Amino acid sequence: WGPDGAASCLALLLGLETSGSLVTRDLPAEAKLAAVSGIFCLGPGTWRNPAVSAAAAALTDTYWVRLEEEKEANSANPRMGQHSYGEAGFGTGDEDEISTQAAASLAQDVCEAFSNESFGDKLFARHAAFQLRDGAPARARAAAWLALREGVAFHLLPPMPAVAPRPERGDAYLFLPPGGEK
Repeated sequence: WGPDGAASCLALLLGLETSGSLVTRDLPAEAKLAAVSGIFCLGPGTWRNPAVSAAAAALTDTYWVRLEEEKEANSANPRMGQHSYGEAGFGTGDEDEISTQAAASLAQDVCEAFSNESFGDKLFARHAAFQLRDGAPARARAAAWLALREGVAFHLLPPMPAVAPRPERGDAYLFLPPGGEK
């Protein structure tokens, strides 16, 4: 694929999102944001490309807003399911286990790449911090913390205002709540 293919795919996805297409609108924002996070696992030659980073930034902002909207909607109507925020999902136990394992693998890969390649890039940091958010599976948060620790990359995470520039729009849900993992 390379940077041109990644940029084209992200541009297509951005077009679908801005057009209000039901093809993408029905997927949970958390899943879409996780997919965008995968761009950072393709190497610095891809994610540093201006076309890729511009589209990834626009999609990240879009999905961050939708993540908050979905969380508010799920709080107002719990019967809709809170699968995106750490509660029981619609799947079977096996599907939930596979989903948790995939989230942990992605968290580890993103945070390892962040440790090795990011040099503190703010957009990349937002995606690394997304792996540490309240509501992520505990296994995924643990994998992210371990990858950041092993890569000695805590200092690369910018302060909260840089990682989450709009806490009133839901960015405050990125980091672990006080007290850490249970």
